[in-house]
Amino acid sequence: MERYFKKESIPSSYHNFSDKSSLLGIPNTKNVLSNIAIALPAVYLLYKKKYNRLTLVLVLLAIASSYYHINPNKSTIVPDMIFVITLNTFVLSYFVDSNIGNLVILLGVLSVLYWHKTSDTRLYSLLQLGIFLYCIYRVYPTKASNLILPLIIVGILTRVSESYDKLIYDKTNKILSGHSLKHIFAGFKIMIIIKILEKLHKI
Repeated sequence: MERYFKKESIPSSYHNFSDKSSLLGIPNTKNVLSNIAIALPAVYLLYKKKYNRLTLVLVLLAIASSYYHINPNKSTIVPDMIFVITLNTFVLSYFVDSNIGNLVILLGVLSVLYWHKTSDTRLYSLLQLGIFLYCIYRVYPTKASNLILPLIIVGILTRVSESYDKLIYDKTNKILSGHSLKHIFAGFKIMIIIKILEKLHKI
């Protein structure tokens, strides 16, 4: 059982993305600009006149991820990770008591700071998985349950494209890397989450 609880960290090689092409003086251009896909759900919410903290965190996440991809390293990824886990905890907050939601948001930020200090991602990863499974559990018996399968499929595609960054980059003749594709899938995933929250009249 020990191997399931061993310390996990983000290897330095993670920051060495396959697509390093630059355009108009923007380093790693496609990895930076593909974050537009993450910002588009925020644009949708603004168009629908839904001005809430979810809208704000999506904009901040797109900015933080773009900032990270201009110069990927252990320090610049910290704001990116903070807003990723904050997005997850904000979604959770629609399904739990507000005090619990605020506590989990704080725990999410602390999990990133803990990782930055110790290089241990276990708390961060556990929170992400736990939040996802709990939200699925809460959505399953509702009228938004038909969106669960698309959400899971897009979530898997997000992880797969991230894991096969270089392979996808090579197979697309260096047009699109797996990591850029990850951002696009992440945008779709966020949009599905928004549609679920709309169906449940939570936003």
